[in-house]
Amino acid sequence: MKQNRPDETGFEKMSDEELSRKVKHYENIERIGGKLIIVMIIALFLAAFLQDNVLIILGLIAFIVLLMFLLPMRAERKKNALLTQQLGSFFYGELARMFGPAPEKPEMPIDEAFLRRIDPVRSPWEDCEISNFYEGARNGMRFSAANVTLSRRVESDHPDDDFTYPYAAFYGIVLRCKDICGPVADLDLRDRSEFEFAMGLNGTPKHTEYPTRKGGGLDDPVAFTNYYSARTADGTEADDAVTPQIRELIGMLEAFAANSRVAALSLHNGELTLALHTSYKFAYIPPKQDLKNIDGIRMSYTATLTTMAALLDLIRGSFAKI
Repeated sequence: MKQNRPDETGFEKMSDEELSRKVKHYENIERIGGKLIIVMIIALFLAAFLQDNVLIILGLIAFIVLLMFLLPMRAERKKNALLTQQLGSFFYGELARMFGPAPEKPEMPIDEAFLRRIDPVRSPWEDCEISNFYEGARNGMRFSAANVTLSRRVESDHPDDDFTYPYAAFYGIVLRCKDICGPVADLDLRDRSEFEFAMGLNGTPKHTEYPTRKGGGLDDPVAFTNYYSARTADGTEADDAVTPQIRELIGMLEAFAANSRVAALSLHNGELTLALHTSYKFAYIPPKQDLKNIDGIRMSYTATLTTMAALLDLIRGSFAKI
């Protein structure tokens, strides 16, 4: 499993100024390509109506539009590859500084096999996307984390639309923490509600509105039972094993990051596994970040690591009370 290790061979290191200029060059190509697409579509459709051979014109439209879509897409790929190449050592260095070096072979992988085994959501999913996996330690507590999307493709309900569209049953982070509780702990909490999000072209949900909870807060044992199922590993109901401290932890996790909801939390053999619906992403550059601002990229990236450190501290502190 990839541990975010940079490849530092075979390229010349740029200064921040040089890198910023190169990024600006690629962004100009993306912007020009996007404008040309609009202009050429309009021009070619006008030509199609003015010429007798409409099929030929339409064929040219399809060919030119394809080329023009490829131009900004190629520029974007080159820009992202350049940033990864030039800043990869910084990214990995920050991860190692905050969480220690990653082991050569992960002890707590977060891969498709693991996600299918824990199946953290009730809604159906087929495809699994995992990014920015890292395994390290925080104040002596071993952990692994990754950004995860679980999705499926859904046919349109419109009779004239033959396309399928992606819907996410889970979009957030998955976290594993080792030796955080006693080895006899045996509890699986699952959100009882089923929901999924329509995904945009950029791979993020168009909205993240969760079903409204009615009937009381998470600190109310009866209401909590309506919101979450509690079982042991063998499937036995375990509502009595949900302590006030665990209910409090669920509430703190959902208040931790904007627009978050706990999909699943399990305790087995001293290990915690958490699946948290959230717009927060780990080891990530926010899409609104100006990529020409190289220092800004560094600060934004480090901020996502600081958020993860705070989340780990919250979990560790909560279990210190249990």
